[in-house]
Amino acid sequence: DGRTIDFGTWLADDPDDATGETLLAQSTPGNPNTEVAPLSSLGRPALTASTDATNGVHVLLNDRFVLVVKTFEDYTSWKRWGSTLTSWRDPTVIMGHSYGVAAMFGAVRAMGDKGPKIPLAISFDPSQWAWMSMGLWGSGGNTAPHRIPKVLNWWQAGLPIGYQRIYRPDGGQSGVHNEQVQGPHHAVEDSPQLQGLAVDEIKRVIASVQ
Repeated sequence: DGRTIDFGTWLADDPDDATGETLLAQSTPGNPNTEVAPLSSLGRPALTASTDATNGVHVLLNDRFVLVVKTFEDYTSWKRWGSTLTSWRDPTVIMGHSYGVAAMFGAVRAMGDKGPKIPLAISFDPSQWAWMSMGLWGSGGNTAPHRIPKVLNWWQAGLPIGYQRIYRPDGGQSGVHNEQVQGPHHAVEDSPQLQGLAVDEIKRVIASVQ
């Protein structure tokens, strides 16, 4: 319906992991232009327990479309997230950086054949050492599940972490776009250029489901 949220401004004003606290504080209940509402107010089940409320923001865009921005507590929570998302029904975009890439793919695998459509996954420089973390054992690593039709992977050629492309379980790259970017590893996800590209891709997803 024409209402938008400036994610660039949100991220700049709310640098603490972009939890959405600033966006929530600026919302005006009852004002259709700025209202921010939890999913439960729309008659839908909450995505997570109330104890995780500070890790996400639920944005009411119109009467039929809700954008949910949610962050993992840490990469080791991928199994719980997979279980949580099995009851979620709206199209969901997932993103991860470093070990978080294996975690997001692990969460999708943990969903089995349940849960929402995952039209897009965005990867910021996955770590080739994810297999060494006990918290990621069983996740399937940096292999992209086939149920995700489109995967974007921005990787950098640095060490000790870098050079990690993403493939499908059969070794192919169908629907996977691997692109080399400038490092360093710890700052790839903070690149304004890449964040802008990610937002553009998410907008395309939103447009396709509205």
